[in-house]
Amino acid sequence: MTHRSKLMLLLVVGVLATACSDDPLAEIGKVTNEWIGAPAAGESVLTTTTLPVVAFHAASDVSWVNDALADDEVLPEESLAAVWQRREAGNKYVQAARMEIAGALPGIEFPELLPDDIEFISSQLLFDGDGTLANDYLAVFGMWTAEPYTVSRSVGQRGILWVTTPDPGLSGCEHFSHLDLTSCETVVYEGMTAWRLQVGGSNTLGWLAGDYQYELFHRSQVDGATALRMAAQMIPLAAIEPAADGNAGVAAGQ
Repeated sequence: MTHRSKLMLLLVVGVLATACSDDPLAEIGKVTNEWIGAPAAGESVLTTTTLPVVAFHAASDVSWVNDALADDEVLPEESLAAVWQRREAGNKYVQAARMEIAGALPGIEFPELLPDDIEFISSQLLFDGDGTLANDYLAVFGMWTAEPYTVSRSVGQRGILWVTTPDPGLSGCEHFSHLDLTSCETVVYEGMTAWRLQVGGSNTLGWLAGDYQYELFHRSQVDGATALRMAAQMIPLAAIEPAADGNAGVAAGQ
């Protein structure tokens, strides 16, 4: 049988199979859409199952440098007042222990797993001038390979996790309209929806969980798949139990 004859035979079989369906056009494009991920209205969607190849360790294995600022048991109503008293005049960022942040922001979460080279976490609450939490971001966590501020951020800081409250009137990429976005891509990973954000030449991953909105700015040493793995495995901040206390606080923000 010639090549042309074989091709004609395949076409005939395909037509007969389609004719057996009540709606012969119903399946057209179905396989393709399942493969690329059908986009939501106005946004492109990328479905990915790619796993990071980097090594991870538990957030409880790193040094939380501000934990020595407060006891483990912090009453929620005392958290804000205690941190505010620590504020330096004119500084929006105030160093805060992990449990102080957990007390001030009930239900706040943090990645359970971090890349192995992240060894230190700095943590702050953000205030307005009257002692109330700021209107934009509420808390921020710096992720460092070296003790915070002993090296430049570009050398020792792998990422910054910003925490705020989402606007219920917004959806999708609109949640991040306060950023000077170059692009925003919706991505689905292990059942969660997140947004890959380009802000100029910088990479940020955004997602919503519980009562909060999270934005993980990550430098080039943390690729997009690694950031997704961190976002997909969040646990309550209060549930993290570091093996050792921090170093009684650091001076700068983020």
